[in-house]
Parts: sequence; C-alpha cells; structure tokens
Amino acid sequence: MPEAAAAQPPSPGSPPKPETVAALKSVAAKQLKNPNSARWERMQQATRPNVAGKPMDVVCGYVNTKNSFGGYTVAKPFIYFVETQNLYVTGADDNLAASDTVKMFCSGLV
Repeated sequence: MPEAAAAQPPSPGSPPKPETVAALKSVAAKQLKNPNSARWERMQQATRPNVAGKPMDVVCGYVNTKNSFGGYTVAKPFIYFVETQNLYVTGADDNLAASDTVKMFCSGLV
C-alpha cells in the first residue's frame, strides 16, 4: 500500500513587488472609506492553494485607515488576490467571509 504524500508546508512569504503594491492600492482606493490615510503593515506575498488545490498568488497584511472621526483605530487583516485583483479587509461591513478567507490563505504569513 503506497504511503500518503506528506502535506506540503505553505510557501514562505516575501515582500510584494512594487507593481503589485500599486495595483493593490488602486483597488483599495475604490473600496476603503478613507484610502489616502491607509497605513499598510507587514505585507507578505506568497502562493497558497485554494479549496480546489489551485495555486493562488496572494498578498496578506494589515491596513489601518482613519475613521469618520479622523482618528486611527486598529489595523485590520487583509488579503489581496493578485490575479483577480480582489481585496478583502476583515471587519469591513461585518464581512465574515473576508475573515475566513484571510484565515485560510494568510495563516503563517502575517
């Protein structure tokens, strides 16, 4: 009986390329309430498998923006899918799916 293949550890992250950061910030400008105030922290890019096992190029990190009162609160985890240019920020509009997606793809990166 053949042995089961050992699970591959996730690929280590690296800082995202400048062009990837620029694309991410362009998408964020359309989504965030106050994109000009955004502070991007601990960004890491890596390849992670989706639920079907297809490799996805993602950027994970934290973003903090000013609230309606003009102050910063707590940085929120985010994930950006490079190929599809989709950005999901946890805590934005109580988006539970974003939180689960960040956990699935960003575990061990940030």
